Amino acid sequence: MGQEVLTHQMTQMGAVHIGTAAGVMCALIIVLMLVYFRSATGVIVPVAAMGISLVWTLGFYSLAAIELNPLVILFPLALSLLTLALTVLVLAAYGR
Repeated sequence: MGQEVLTHQMTQMGAVHIGTAAGVMCALIIVLMLVYFRSATGVIVPVAAMGISLVWTLGFYSLAAIELNPLVILFPLALSLLTLALTVLVLAAYGR
């Protein structure tokens, strides 16, 4: 019984820290894009593209009945970051 309680507490603590870190990183990404693009479009379009790719990837996981574990959850994160990077590159080239 002790191991289950310890695992549950560690999972809850990890979820709180992950949520805090994710919020800080999203805020930092938005601030950096505001500094770089200096327009609302330069922030809204990449963040929206990143969110859409994340929702579609997690929706596919749900449709395929794939359980989320620490290894599998890295793919949507990497895909959303690549989407963000490519969107920033396209907007930078479009702004020239």
